[in-house]
Amino acid sequence: MTTVGQLTRRVTFQQRAANADGDRLGAWADIVSRAARVAPLRTGAAGAAETVINMRLEGNQPVLITVRRDATTKLIDNTYRAYDARGPAPTDPAATVWNVTAGIWNEAEDMMEFLAVERRGGSDA
Repeated sequence: MTTVGQLTRRVTFQQRAANADGDRLGAWADIVSRAARVAPLRTGAAGAAETVINMRLEGNQPVLITVRRDATTKLIDNTYRAYDARGPAPTDPAATVWNVTAGIWNEAEDMMEFLAVERRGGSDA
């Protein structure tokens, strides 16, 4: 269970600008910043252990980003990325950036939970 008091990080979600065809290929733009909890994905769930271990062996760190659900955060999907708003800009190689892969509404807590993969900043990928 996540409580508001556990949302100790500040995360900014970004999305690429869309071109005339609707393809998101443009520059990254900040969409929303929210208080968040960022926790490493654990291997405790049945079937998840192998996936998490394989991701880590490939140099990827899966995390779960939790924010309060609102009109903006409920629209975040796998076309977004997030970064630590209190750290370096995402173009800085020292920045922490997370590529969002999936999101789900935790209805019981009225929170959005995003599965994401951590990577280093410095590139526009």
